[in-house]
Amino acid sequence: MLLVDPMKRATIKDIREHEWFKQDLPKYLFPEDPAYSTNMIDDEALKEVCEKFECAEEEVLSSLYSRNHQDPLVVAYHLIIDNRRIMNEAKDFYLATSPPDSFIDDPHVSRPHPERVPFLVAEAPRQRHTLDELNPQKSKHQQGVRRAKWHLGIRSQSRPNDIMAEVCRAMKQLDYEWKVVNPYYLRVRRKNPVTSMHTKMSLQLYQVDSRTYLLDFRSIDDEVTETKSGTATPLRSGSMGNYRSCQKNDSDVDLQGKSLEESLASSATSSLDSSTTDLVARPGSHTIEFFEMCANLIKILAR
Repeated sequence: MLLVDPMKRATIKDIREHEWFKQDLPKYLFPEDPAYSTNMIDDEALKEVCEKFECAEEEVLSSLYSRNHQDPLVVAYHLIIDNRRIMNEAKDFYLATSPPDSFIDDPHVSRPHPERVPFLVAEAPRQRHTLDELNPQKSKHQQGVRRAKWHLGIRSQSRPNDIMAEVCRAMKQLDYEWKVVNPYYLRVRRKNPVTSMHTKMSLQLYQVDSRTYLLDFRSIDDEVTETKSGTATPLRSGSMGNYRSCQKNDSDVDLQGKSLEESLASSATSSLDSSTTDLVARPGSHTIEFFEMCANLIKILAR
């Protein structure tokens, strides 16, 4: 035990097998347990000990009646009984603490993020049916609640910088104009050649999980003015200053001279009071034009 070389030093197994260790062991190492009473012998444990050690039942009984706790046959017999008792207690424990079936449908239980639900539905185990499903009205209501929210955007596992670079190349190819609020949040506009009005939207990159990113499309309407500029929060705004375009033209210089009915470019120099300013409704459908912008951009990125 005192040798410096660990390869020559006595191991725990060697110590336990040493005659000095086996002699006069304290009795507290072998406490008396009522379950170990030799008055009632467990036949199954007795047969298992005989099979393991290939000995006769009389030999095992003799060791048990001798009350020699260090006898291998006695130790094996008590270990079998202890293992069986532990397994029974563990089984009763799990049966007593299992939650009811209705716990699965508890609305207060935390659920995963809606963006993470779609690709996990196919792999999720089927839930057990409850008596609540016998009510058709309630089951229809629950199905509507469980339905995952859809999103308008693009999922990608590329690096964030590469995603934004591809988006800028696609917008340049489509002659879109954009303003960089931050590296992962852009405000984009497109001029309608028929109405000469600008349709605007915002693009923001979100991280869904450790490897997946979501490029979210959001429509920007002229009816709401952004209260804080330069933030990463995609608020709707009518500001049109500092946009980047793939081609240089004189329309950007004349934006501040146009009337309020055509644009809200004057918000770059003075704040608008939405409660006192009357905005003229824009011609055409802003929603349809927004979806056209999204479709064209997605088509270019999908190539």
